[in-house]
Amino acid sequence: MRQKGFILPIILFIIALIVVVGVVTYFRFKLKPPQYQESKNYNKTSQTISAPGYEKFFLTSIPKSIENLTLEDLPDYKEIQGAAKFKGNIWMSGDGSVIEYNPESRKILSYSDPIKANCDRNLVLVNNFIFVPCHIDNIEDAFGHTEQLEGKIYAGHYAVFKINPLTHKVEHVFSKEDGLQNGYNYELVADGDTVWIETFKGIGRIDSKTNEVSFYPESQIGVSFGLGSILPDKDYVWGHSLDTGLALFDKAAKTWRKFTSEETIGGQGETRLDFRGGIKLVQGGFEAGIYAGDQATDNCLIRKYDYTAKQWSTVFSQQVKYVTNCEDLLKPQFPQYFYYTKTDQDGLNQLALPNPSGEVSNYQLDGRANLVLSPIINGKRYILTNATVDLLDSSLNIPELYIKLGKNIEGGSPHSINQGTINLLIDPESLLGVVIDSGCGPSSFCGESKIWLLDLKNAKILKDFNSVFKSDSANNSFFSLDKWTLRKQQNVLTLNDENARPKVSIDTESLKISILK
Repeated sequence: MRQKGFILPIILFIIALIVVVGVVTYFRFKLKPPQYQESKNYNKTSQTISAPGYEKFFLTSIPKSIENLTLEDLPDYKEIQGAAKFKGNIWMSGDGSVIEYNPESRKILSYSDPIKANCDRNLVLVNNFIFVPCHIDNIEDAFGHTEQLEGKIYAGHYAVFKINPLTHKVEHVFSKEDGLQNGYNYELVADGDTVWIETFKGIGRIDSKTNEVSFYPESQIGVSFGLGSILPDKDYVWGHSLDTGLALFDKAAKTWRKFTSEETIGGQGETRLDFRGGIKLVQGGFEAGIYAGDQATDNCLIRKYDYTAKQWSTVFSQQVKYVTNCEDLLKPQFPQYFYYTKTDQDGLNQLALPNPSGEVSNYQLDGRANLVLSPIINGKRYILTNATVDLLDSSLNIPELYIKLGKNIEGGSPHSINQGTINLLIDPESLLGVVIDSGCGPSSFCGESKIWLLDLKNAKILKDFNSVFKSDSANNSFFSLDKWTLRKQQNVLTLNDENARPKVSIDTESLKISILK
């Protein structure tokens, strides 16, 4: 009896302890659940570490020694495809890198490594994250056969990078493994917490909070997005393809509806349809500008879809002869494509950034598409861009504006197919430089040649010779030579061709230029 009386209190104590621990644990998690439980499908590790392979994706200075530096190592932003403002800084993409730019100091703060991933499409800001498409390999298989592309800069499959602009970490890379079944022609559209992805064949959708990916292939929605667009509305999303028509996504039901040509145009010509006239949201619905042709008539239409009545009606109709006539007719009635980069009268780039209210703010960018990198001269290297000559030194800071050329160079970026013949020649003793823009591209078409004489020591232009060659088309092809050398004798600079024959002389005192026969 004594033994039983001793065991019973112990059992009761253990039961009471279990109850207390259980109650405390219950209320602890009920009142303050673990952070990762807030989003069940969220990649928990992405909050603390970068996606594998992209741990040092953003650079705050140029990563190589000055001797081994190449143009591909530098930030390039002549053609901006997308931009967003976050905490006073502008994030932009377009020519290989995602660039963080401070508009007040007019300096680049950081940029993504273009060799690790080529980010040449638009970006969007959703839930304080940057989403941007980037090429991640050199595999080209969009049309059924596989080709291994060459070059340092990737041009194969796209993936969508999710970047934390506060930490500069790549928190996730969305690719085929996540459910994006097509890897080409990406364009992103922001829609609340959702990021829509136009692809070559289908539409992707990313939930920015959970990282959940959905994909709707072309075979399901009946719309090709090789040439098309996505237009979100409050309760719906429109998919628009230039050659195959329109599809409507119901956000509540999460289903797509493909509209037949009979529904869309009401039977007004079905042999040839072209939907490039324009699209826009209107009160209670959606309007599309459509060219509809058959053997009898060609019609230029504006058709409206009413959400309540769930049917199409004709807002405008006029007979035309060609699809181009329809485009010209409808152009004033539809919003046009927004261009982020504008060039001012000095050839320098300006960023046009729309605000949430619809107003547009302009920011000066000072260039730059990197065209030519000079040899090392007194421990420094100079970079010729589309509108400037910039300076690098052994500290390898991001290049700053050095000399404004005052006119835009037409060469394009170093991996552009339209690149003309561009030269930056420097005499190392006097630090006099000559910039030549032949105006000639690979098609042998020659535009206007441009030549500058520069004083690099004092960062100024000594003479702009552009007016000399403005109307002299015979000299344009002359300056398309690929290889030039520069020689200085007393006050005369001589430009020699690849066979060391003198072709041009510049008197540095009288500032006169002569073509040598």
